[in-house]
Amino acid sequence: MALYYCNLAVIPQEKVDKGDYNQAIYWFNQSLLQGYFLGYHSMGFRYYNGQGVVTDYSKAKSYFQVAANMGYGQAWRMLGRMYREGDENLPKNQEKAVACFKKCYELNEDTPINFIGKLQVEFEQP
Repeated sequence: MALYYCNLAVIPQEKVDKGDYNQAIYWFNQSLLQGYFLGYHSMGFRYYNGQGVVTDYSKAKSYFQVAANMGYGQAWRMLGRMYREGDENLPKNQEKAVACFKKCYELNEDTPINFIGKLQVEFEQP
């Protein structure tokens, strides 16, 4: 249900301009209350992108971390991205970024190993 409300804009039969993020947030919260990793990951994504909520990287990181601890590779990927980019609440940390991307790769997610190697080389350069 939550993804339906997020994706209303791309459903041709729905003549709307954007998703109904209030409804999506409600359903994502229902999902995470039941302990589903996708609920946590999806709430992290909403806070990361400011979809239906105010952008808050600290909250995004917290939600991604729970989903990652549940074994969801895409959450590890988002954590790696956050550590790679950094912000005022989460300083850049190349070692943590690489570790997160490696974990994503180990879980057979879509982070290619050559990307991880490239990241390590970039971080080692002055």
